[in-house]
Amino acid sequence: MRLLLAALVMFSIPLTVFGHSQTPSSYGGKDNLMEAISVQDQKTVMFTITNISRNADRYDITVDGKKVDQTRLLSPGSQQRVGVVFETIEFNKPIVYEVCSVSSVKGGVRTKVCSRVGLVRL
Repeated sequence: MRLLLAALVMFSIPLTVFGHSQTPSSYGGKDNLMEAISVQDQKTVMFTITNISRNADRYDITVDGKKVDQTRLLSPGSQQRVGVVFETIEFNKPIVYEVCSVSSVKGGVRTKVCSRVGLVRL
């Protein structure tokens, strides 16, 4: 019964109370080979993190589950561009990374948005 009550309360709250967006949702890969190709052993990909919740928050930036950066405190409606550096891209070996932004709010609902990044070095 408690579980049902908790679920009803949770689903009655508008999603804009907590949330954020991350763009682009994908970068490179088979769909966009010109973005995917690198002639150097590292490449920086820019992401825009936007706070669409009603509260200020910071967002941890992770690559394949490992934290690599954090945004400044973003007020509601504000955004920040973050450059994620991918190093040691191997020759002729396509690789796909998962880049996520995770809200770092303490004691609340955490949101997570991920993008796929496909790169290859020629």
